[in-house]
Amino acid sequence: MQSGYSFERDEAIASLPKHERLRMQLLAELHSGRVRPGDALPTENELAADAKMSRNTVRQALADLERAGVVERIRGRGTFFHKLALQRV
Repeated sequence: MQSGYSFERDEAIASLPKHERLRMQLLAELHSGRVRPGDALPTENELAADAKMSRNTVRQALADLERAGVVERIRGRGTFFHKLALQRV
């Protein structure tokens, strides 16, 4: 299942750690309006497959976003962009 997220290589950010690149990509999706606060993110496995990185790397990026208050993780339901995500970035 395709999540709709794009993980294109950008030479300017190629030297950043993978989890930071994923974090930036997810924030870009939010800022561009392709996703809105309250929208569900794909599963960790789907994000890992789309981004061609390990699930642990995805978990690290999501944990960074959760600490910043951009996403909220609900056990058994999934990960969602927080309703105040745009104000918190």
